[in-house]
Amino acid sequence: MMRRALLCAFAAVAVMLAPQPARAWDDIGHMTVARIAWESMTPQARAAAVAILRGAPPETGIAGLASDPFWAGSDPDRELFTRTATWADIIRGREAAGHQLHQASWHYVNFFWEQPAPGAPGRDLDRPHLGLAVDSLQSFLNELQSGVVSQERKAVVLAWVLHLTGDVHQPLHASARVSSASPDGDKGGNDFKLEGRHNLHSYWDSAITRADGVWLPGERTVGDFIGGIAGGVMRRNPRARFASALRDVQVESWAHGSFVTAKTRLYPASLHSGEEPPAAYNAMSKQIAESAVALAGYRLADALNRSLGH
Repeated sequence: MMRRALLCAFAAVAVMLAPQPARAWDDIGHMTVARIAWESMTPQARAAAVAILRGAPPETGIAGLASDPFWAGSDPDRELFTRTATWADIIRGREAAGHQLHQASWHYVNFFWEQPAPGAPGRDLDRPHLGLAVDSLQSFLNELQSGVVSQERKAVVLAWVLHLTGDVHQPLHASARVSSASPDGDKGGNDFKLEGRHNLHSYWDSAITRADGVWLPGERTVGDFIGGIAGGVMRRNPRARFASALRDVQVESWAHGSFVTAKTRLYPASLHSGEEPPAAYNAMSKQIAESAVALAGYRLADALNRSLGH
């Protein structure tokens, strides 16, 4: 029954997801980040990462994430690594194994800025940021490199690193736009309503899915599906293009880059509350999202190569 539900869910990946507060890239986006990282990691780092995840405490639910053939595919190690990038969202569910480890505030860091009119230049506001994504991810990266942290603890740390690296590269996970309609900030676009039940945040969460989410269940595995998306993103956004950005290993800088993207590009005059974004905005969102997901994957690979590749 669960496998049938998952098949139905993936068959509908081209449909925009319903809004969910404080999420970043949907499952496909997060798995694409992890798959790009996997393809860019050393064999030693891959082996170490998989060993850590397979040794996770049972109560976390991590080790069994790819136990079903639907997920395991032809390379169970790779698919466990890839699917673990969604674990931090899975444990939001109260009945999920590992729910006791859920922390909503770790998924985002909102920097405040003001836009006086649609499409107008934004200006930074001197308000304390909200959310702990930067502090949490930097702390977890430090733990992953530590020689005194237990392997059981590192399994949880690695699962968070796989997820939060994607989170801080979603532009609306670093932004709180202040306007006359949202004087307290729009919560990363969650309060910017589009047509129907959707909002700007959920629109960006599913940007990768909308761009490449065509899949007929039974024709290929989940691994093939994600691998195809990741391969296309990497071809259009090769690592060499990000040579300068990859020299920056500070998580705060990663998040600030996402903030600048949100402030300068995500709220043009053509975007109207209560309406669907125009075609030109949709095309722009695909380019920005693919670039962000590629950079997140390359940065994640580099971080894991440094921590686990010895």
